[in-house]
Amino acid sequence: MRKMKKVLSMLLALVMILGTAVPVFAAEDVEDPAKDNPVAKEEVTEKVTLHKLLLEKEVFDKWKVDGPEGYDGTQDLEAFKKLPGAESAKEIKGVYFAVQDKDGNWVKADGTTTTDVKEALGGLTTETGLVLDTSKLPQDKPTDYKIVEVRELSTYVGEDGKTLSEMKAVPVEITLPLVNENGVQKEVHVYPKNTETGKPENKKEMADTASEDMKAGKVTIGDTVPYKVTTTVKAGSTYNKLAWTDKMSKGLTFSENVEISTNPELGLEKDTDYTLTNGDNGFVLVLTDAGLTKLAQKTAPANAGFKVNGKGEPINGENTDVTFTLTYSAVVNSEAAINNPLENTNTLHYGNNPGYTPEPGDNNPPPVTPKDRKITVDKSFTNGPTAKDSAVAWPDGLEITLKLQVYNPADNTWSDVEGQTKTLNSGATSATFEGLDNAKQYKVVEVETKGWVPNYSTTEDGKVVIVNKKNDNPPPITPDPVVVRTGGKKFVKTNQDGTERLEGAEFIILNESGDKYLKSKDKAVVDENQEALVKAETEYQNAVKKPESAEKIAELKAARDAAAKDAAIVWEWTETEDDAQKFVTNDQGQWGVYGLAYGEYKYKEITPPADYAKNETPVAFTVSDTSFNADGDIDFIDADNNAETNTVKDATKITNKKVTIPQTGGIGTIIFGALGIALMAGAVVAMKRREVAEE
Repeated sequence: MRKMKKVLSMLLALVMILGTAVPVFAAEDVEDPAKDNPVAKEEVTEKVTLHKLLLEKEVFDKWKVDGPEGYDGTQDLEAFKKLPGAESAKEIKGVYFAVQDKDGNWVKADGTTTTDVKEALGGLTTETGLVLDTSKLPQDKPTDYKIVEVRELSTYVGEDGKTLSEMKAVPVEITLPLVNENGVQKEVHVYPKNTETGKPENKKEMADTASEDMKAGKVTIGDTVPYKVTTTVKAGSTYNKLAWTDKMSKGLTFSENVEISTNPELGLEKDTDYTLTNGDNGFVLVLTDAGLTKLAQKTAPANAGFKVNGKGEPINGENTDVTFTLTYSAVVNSEAAINNPLENTNTLHYGNNPGYTPEPGDNNPPPVTPKDRKITVDKSFTNGPTAKDSAVAWPDGLEITLKLQVYNPADNTWSDVEGQTKTLNSGATSATFEGLDNAKQYKVVEVETKGWVPNYSTTEDGKVVIVNKKNDNPPPITPDPVVVRTGGKKFVKTNQDGTERLEGAEFIILNESGDKYLKSKDKAVVDENQEALVKAETEYQNAVKKPESAEKIAELKAARDAAAKDAAIVWEWTETEDDAQKFVTNDQGQWGVYGLAYGEYKYKEITPPADYAKNETPVAFTVSDTSFNADGDIDFIDADNNAETNTVKDATKITNKKVTIPQTGGIGTIIFGALGIALMAGAVVAMKRREVAEE
């Protein structure tokens, strides 16, 4: 019996020794997975491949969060698409994902945490998915992780500017190591899913307060042109960037009076929900994170879980449209060239990448006038936030196409010029369009290039400068511009047969109905300034039409611009004839009006030239796109006369008759009246004498 107890004691001691030794050996195997130990390798999920799927809305709605029936985490894409309902799934690239722990900390590849998402284990999806090396993540016991979609770092842009919308299995929640009925899986495939939403709608037009003539593009210098921008953000949309930019063309002065409203009402507050920066004869309006949050609370899907720029609480929205309305105005100024387009458009910037900096001039090519029948373009690229930042090397293999458009005054539209395109690349960063008409207006327009936004400007010598800025958002939306223009009319005062020019006649201008008179708002404007402006404009246009040398044209244009500033014309209408602007003919019999809206008017002579009869009746005339600068030579300042027609080239001729019999109401009337009285008096005296003689 004693011997049996000794054997049992020895066996118990041996068991205790082995019991303490086995865990040590096992621990060594787990801590060093590099050892040739098949048990250790099976305990770790070494690789997770993430496939970002895009689904049609109908398919998306039918799918469960955890995927189609039969999905167990092991199927690659080819096997996955054989599962029921997965046949139409489309894998997309350019969506950024990063790994978090269960507490929301970003996790690096070595398992440590960081506050910088760019340092976390993750990256952009490709056409074949995103492979994550998870072998070094802590997995000694089941550990929960999230693979989070980071939209602000994503570069995905759908067809026609669509963006990602509703999500399922986003973020991906996964426990490592992943274990199924076959044990620990070393390689895993996961499939987060999205639908798309359409791009916003953006429209620019005249505000409702504009007159019908103004809506038709007819304006007078001094008019205030009201604009309205309507932008609809579609239900299901979530954005990290939403901004509007605008820049007026020459001849328009921005009034710096932007107002913004929404339907449904978001209660946006300036400097809290959006910033508004005026400058460069335009503005930039950008929604802040607070404003984007208010927007997402309406537009985001109910299951979105969207965070603006990855911050704050997840947003589950109402999945409804939101319409923004921006209103503002511009004043037609005295630099508005007759018959040239005065245009204005608006550009909408949107997407999930918040890094792009919108500027006036983005996607907004300005009208330009050729110099010596040429327009030269310089092209560059920058990685900086603004077009003024340092240029970078031309991207490898990238070609940019430029097309030329011409303004058509007859129908107030722009059209492409056939055969006028240029291709630029790293070896040719500048181009010149030649053989152009110096009297016409053109635009150089860059054909849309994915990933870049062109910013347009012009130099003092008329060169077009285009700087492309990097943009990972969808292309900005720029509707057709709202175009207005102003006109003028020129006249020549002659004698009846057209052999003499008449100086010193005074005229006023009436509206079509004849019950209002044109006056200047600025009392400092005098006839000499108006006359000098019309003459300078004519000389400039003459030089353009001939054409003169580029230096001469530039000189005359500068003189015209200076005359316009001196005149500072701002017209308005008055019901009092005494307040009307007086237009006086010069020593060549010339006078003219500059800066009137296209339409019907009347002129009235109020003082005739010396020794000529006054024309009492107002005479109708038309201001149109051909009434000031008609086709052919412009000869307003030429002293040659044309007695056969009522025009001297493109100037309307007004004739006066020489006074041979004094007119009623003049000095002649007094003379004839006195003579008549004298004759009557003589007759009376003679009659009296006759009566006396007869008596």
